[in-house]
Amino acid sequence: SSGGATPAISVPAATATVSGLVPTPPNNTTTFLRGDATFAVPTAAVAYRALTNFEDTGRFGEFVTGGGINTYGTYGLQQETSATGTSGCLVNWQLGGGSVNLRVNSPRITYMFTMITVGTDLNIALWVADGYTNSGGAITLTTDHFGFKVIRAASGTTSLFATQANGTTETASAALDTVDANDHYELIAQLNGTTSVDYYWQVNAGARSAATNLTGTMPAGTYTTIGCKITNVAVATASTIQLHSAGYER
Repeated sequence: SSGGATPAISVPAATATVSGLVPTPPNNTTTFLRGDATFAVPTAAVAYRALTNFEDTGRFGEFVTGGGINTYGTYGLQQETSATGTSGCLVNWQLGGGSVNLRVNSPRITYMFTMITVGTDLNIALWVADGYTNSGGAITLTTDHFGFKVIRAASGTTSLFATQANGTTETASAALDTVDANDHYELIAQLNGTTSVDYYWQVNAGARSAATNLTGTMPAGTYTTIGCKITNVAVATASTIQLHSAGYER
């Protein structure tokens, strides 16, 4: 009636199927409101992770040609080409004894390395692939893979690129950075199912780059190998890379 008290309105508690009042918040920043109108702590993401600092020579497959040298030491793996035009070094890291497909379940790979010396013409591949060619000279970049490459050709600029291929054709980014002697890099490549790959890089403790996303010639093979290869390309000058760590996660 006019001038009387406002009648009380009954609002039910919210449930998974009924709209209504949510429970009193728990006054923290670590829980969330679920679809059944209860608060809960998020479930931690489950992932498989493997990391190597290149501690033990017996854990890796190796190949050298033309006087190349793989050396394991305090700071990881050092790969050196000699002053021979076809000199090269290769190290393979096989998870699961070479019988596990490392491409499935959207994996992420990481590398940390220092470019010690830069020869005249060189190729470096840091990638997960279905295998590497055990030879010196130019690296075959159409091998089914995703990861990074460092290229110097015709005595020009030494550049870092993102690279991926489907066994027939390579797709590469524009040059991400100019690589100089003693530059220290951190690299991340994230495979996004069958649609694209995101590539990130960071040099000399600077800011991490935004993602460089590549969609062409998506990798599709059975990947068994994570590796690093450095070669001279027909020019007899030495180059050295120091690989501090490599990682794999999915």
